[in-house]
Amino acid sequence: MKYEIVTRAADLRRYAACIVPAYSDVKQKDLSFGPALAEALDLDIDRIKKEESFSGGESEELFLRVATRGGTRRIVLMGFGKQRSTGTGLIRRRMLRAGQIVRGRGYRDVAIVFPDYPPSGMADGMEAALVGVHLGVSRPPRFKKQVDGKTAAPAKLAVYYPTGRDRTIGKVLENVSSLVPAITAARDLVDEPPNLIGPQELARRAGDLASGKGVTVKVHELEKGAGSGFPLVWWVGRGSARRPLVVEMTYAPKTKTAVKHAVLVGKGVVFDSGGLDLKGFHNMGNMKNDMAGAAVVAAVTAAAAEMRLPLAVTAILPIAENVPSGEAYRPGDILTSRSGKTVEVTSTDAEGRLMLADALTYAAEKKPDVIVDIATLTGACLVALGPFAAGLFSNDDLLAKMIEEAAAGAGELLWRLPLFEELMPQVRSDIADLRNTLIDPYGGAIGGGLFLREFIGKLPWAHIDIAGPAYFEKRSELGPRGATGYGVSTLLRLLRRLSEDRKG
Repeated sequence: MKYEIVTRAADLRRYAACIVPAYSDVKQKDLSFGPALAEALDLDIDRIKKEESFSGGESEELFLRVATRGGTRRIVLMGFGKQRSTGTGLIRRRMLRAGQIVRGRGYRDVAIVFPDYPPSGMADGMEAALVGVHLGVSRPPRFKKQVDGKTAAPAKLAVYYPTGRDRTIGKVLENVSSLVPAITAARDLVDEPPNLIGPQELARRAGDLASGKGVTVKVHELEKGAGSGFPLVWWVGRGSARRPLVVEMTYAPKTKTAVKHAVLVGKGVVFDSGGLDLKGFHNMGNMKNDMAGAAVVAAVTAAAAEMRLPLAVTAILPIAENVPSGEAYRPGDILTSRSGKTVEVTSTDAEGRLMLADALTYAAEKKPDVIVDIATLTGACLVALGPFAAGLFSNDDLLAKMIEEAAAGAGELLWRLPLFEELMPQVRSDIADLRNTLIDPYGGAIGGGLFLREFIGKLPWAHIDIAGPAYFEKRSELGPRGATGYGVSTLLRLLRRLSEDRKG
């Protein structure tokens, strides 16, 4: 999509449609852009709001098609609720809805009027608005014989910002030009059906994302089975005819000064049947999304390289398919991990933490400055926080705070959860070092975090459980059914923040 910056309200007349914010507690004429916009579009929006009983609430929108002396004006009036409550999450959500509207009407060139927002958060708000519009106009893969050609994404997007801070907007547009394709790539990977994207295909697609961006890609084939260096990954994928593997992506900036090193780990279960502890049919149909963590990490690493961040990034993607067969691992098995710690398998449906255990051990061997893993790990996190928010666990308060701030700036919902030591006895086994599920059926998300913590030593580490927001099973205000690309924005903002701090 091509971007343009518009500083004169009169220039908005050139676009097929204009997305305009409205508030429930502020009249349009009192907004910074209100008078100029009313004159340029020859519209009294306050009068229209009153006549149409449009209050400007944050779940309201009004489409206007008005014939004026200068031509037909098409306005998408988006309610943002109370002005003082506007945050990046709300901006992203409302602009996503606006993007859906303009795509549905097939407008090829669209302008957005940026909401009144505090100058200190201007860049964050602008990025959230642009990402929201992009998410709204994009569409996941469709596997239909006949494709509906009535709707199309806009080819041109103009941003109206009258104060003329072109440098701020220019930097935002530069970031978004790498961020949006990364989100789209992650969504497309997760939305692919499992018959089309197995471990080998996911590895190839990760390599394609990195191609030409200065990222080296190494595939650990695990041909030696349990002696391959990633034994738990091998055991999880042993039941499938599609062999497991581990993808390692490395980006090293060309700089003479020392830089920080971040390792990202993403769970890549291309399909999770639950293994021999088979899931119920109603819980299995969308389990293609269990590789969302790997998709996000691959896309983020490629984007970081494209942005040429002064930060070394290593991505580790343990990839497998968890299905039952005569070769599959069993409940009751005792497995030895890469670290040497033994694990009692109490559920073959808790496979993600097994794969991450080996990947985190490998990550810790590199002695990076930070390790962050992201995974669709536990249904318990979905129960605790609902479908829209991720759970954050960390052994380092500073890293946790940075991730919280990154998520807030990105408009992605995230909540830090504790790692209660009182649950640790349930993670320990009386016949092995660890067990892969808790004894009791409560606190499962915490149990997953405690299990993973056993494999990273004392390095700063964070675990992001995206079991809820990685994939929407039904349409909502936060997006359509399907993959969301959750985590790409947050992790890229985290990497940008880390890159600003030189290694000391």
